[in-house]
Amino acid sequence: MPARADKPPPGRKAAAPQAPRLADVRARDLMQTSVLTLSPETPIREAVEDLHDADVQAAPVVDAGGRLVGMLSVSDVARPEHVQDSAVNAEPGARDLPDLSSDDEEHAGEIEARENYSAELLGAQTVGDWMTPRVVSVRPDSTLREVCQVLVAEGIHRVPVLEGGELRGILSTMDIVRHLAG
Repeated sequence: MPARADKPPPGRKAAAPQAPRLADVRARDLMQTSVLTLSPETPIREAVEDLHDADVQAAPVVDAGGRLVGMLSVSDVARPEHVQDSAVNAEPGARDLPDLSSDDEEHAGEIEARENYSAELLGAQTVGDWMTPRVVSVRPDSTLREVCQVLVAEGIHRVPVLEGGELRGILSTMDIVRHLAG
């Protein structure tokens, strides 16, 4: 009686299932498809809360037509000029006032009198003001090697995956590490 295809012949061990060769892994195989996106018009405070709630370090910024126009990362938010201006405070609920220049002294009393200080009192603070507008992307059929080359060459930790100009997902270094760790 011949051996069944799903069982090894007597005295032989079953071969372990083969993981896809690294050369065969594509961006579409590893990318996250449930992606938080932000609008350029979103207030920066709301965007920071959205990033925190979604437990992500960055999000693609898309316009009303769904076109990718930038990325907002926690690194963008933590730029020294943003922290110094106290537009977003490091501690949730903190209500620090920015250092006011002499031109703003006439408005200082008005701002200090506000119980719930908001950066919007000094001007619009939106995602569009803070995002990185130059975005590097890959295609869904990009190989893992190609994705890694882009990440290294650009010094970034995540890359949007676009197909026909539409956002299909996002791929991060953590997604790659998770895959390699099995």
